[in-house]
Amino acid sequence: RGILGFLGDYVFTHPPHAPLVALTSMLGLLLSAGEAWGPYLLSAGWIVVVLLLGWVALRHSSPWTRTGILVAALALPMFGFVLAEFRPDPVWGLLVGFAVVVAASANALGMGAGRLFALGLLFGLAIVSKPTAAPAAAAVLAAAWMAQVGVSLLMVRARKRAVWASAWVAFGVACVVIPY
Repeated sequence: RGILGFLGDYVFTHPPHAPLVALTSMLGLLLSAGEAWGPYLLSAGWIVVVLLLGWVALRHSSPWTRTGILVAALALPMFGFVLAEFRPDPVWGLLVGFAVVVAASANALGMGAGRLFALGLLFGLAIVSKPTAAPAAAAVLAAAWMAQVGVSLLMVRARKRAVWASAWVAFGVACVVIPY
């Protein structure tokens, strides 16, 4: 049935306990023709993804500040767990933490539809990265979003814009969570 059959089974028939980690591992095994280095190589990709997301999130900082923060982040023990273990906990923690940071640092009412949708996709990805912790992730992300919208509403009276922004974020979340 090929790769499309595998992905269909993966998403619809037998969804895994840790979908992102399992998908990373399977694609790593496909990449390396069954050798052990493939899953480890793609697990290192999570570190690259977090660093790239951090680079974008810190884009308004000076280059030295941004580089210093990202290099210091590499010293976190969590990154060692991402490489050495195929468990959803480190990836889930990184995604939820990063999503909260992005939600807290964004101007909720000044973002366009595309960025709001992307934020919703990030929220959805964080929620499904560890389905057993989805209620906790959803509660944390909802609290972060409501706090951000609340602060934005204190500064600008734009309730219609807040509802519109929340709808785009919810649509992004639904695009990831509902198929799972």
